[in-house]
Amino acid sequence: MKTRVRLLLFVATTALAAPAFAEESGERGESAEAETDAEQPAAPAKPAAEIFSTGMAKGRDRLDSATSTSALKGDDIQRFGPRALGDVLRTMAGLRVATGIGEGNNNYTVRGLPLAAGGSKYMQFQEDGLPVLEFGDLFNVATDVYLRNDFTVSAIETIRGGSASTFASNSPGGIVNLISRTGEQEGGRAQFSSGLDFDEKRLDFDYGGRLGENTRFYIGGFYRQGEGPRDIGFTGWRGGQIKANITRSFEGGYVRAYFKLLDDRSPTFAPYAVSITGTNDAPVIHSFPGFDLRSDSTLSGFLGPVITLDRNNQPVALPIATGQSA
Repeated sequence: MKTRVRLLLFVATTALAAPAFAEESGERGESAEAETDAEQPAAPAKPAAEIFSTGMAKGRDRLDSATSTSALKGDDIQRFGPRALGDVLRTMAGLRVATGIGEGNNNYTVRGLPLAAGGSKYMQFQEDGLPVLEFGDLFNVATDVYLRNDFTVSAIETIRGGSASTFASNSPGGIVNLISRTGEQEGGRAQFSSGLDFDEKRLDFDYGGRLGENTRFYIGGFYRQGEGPRDIGFTGWRGGQIKANITRSFEGGYVRAYFKLLDDRSPTFAPYAVSITGTNDAPVIHSFPGFDLRSDSTLSGFLGPVITLDRNNQPVALPIATGQSA
């Protein structure tokens, strides 16, 4: 009888302790899970989508699109310095650029298409989504004559093939679109640059801000003057541009007005004098005596005026210093 009572008391005590033991184990398990969750690193934030809109019906994430595109941000462009547009586009994938003649009138095409004629026969250049010229292969008037790289460029977008020929004229090869800053970031900057071993001085500036709760503005540009990177004997670079825009935002959209004033001139260096000897398999390229191919030019302030036709198709004599005037 005593043994039976002891067994009953033992069973009752164990039954009362079991829920407490289970509750304690549960707390330890929850604590362990909390510690494990705390030890695990937080999942990395998903990168912001890069919306690409050039040559498309609707802006899309570049990683979620089957088109062949490239984009270069304005801050990355400024790392190159105040370079000509052709030098900047040479860094973008899929583009073939033949530069060296000067600020403009360079040749552009995309991978797989020839450099036919001059300019950009198979590509359209745009500024803020609008074509700069309807045709890119006009004789001695390539599209880049009317485009400049400065602080006002927020990004350069290029699309190669694909939908480019559908959403732009004369663009079976692709589109190059220069997108302007629009004053989202308030404040401004100014930069003065000068050539180290050549005569050129340049001032770049821009400023953006708000005119009200739903209105913002932006203005920027540059001015430069000097002989340039080659010895030409006169002031070849002189002029600049001013670009501005004002944006009024509404619920679900906006209205924006653009302004651009370009008055710039620069020399055209071609043709060059070069001596080529050797064979077709092993040509030897070197300068003539008294002419350094790397720094000299066939231009001179002592050359006579250029006889040509003006915009009204009338004969006119222009001094050699006029150069490429846009």
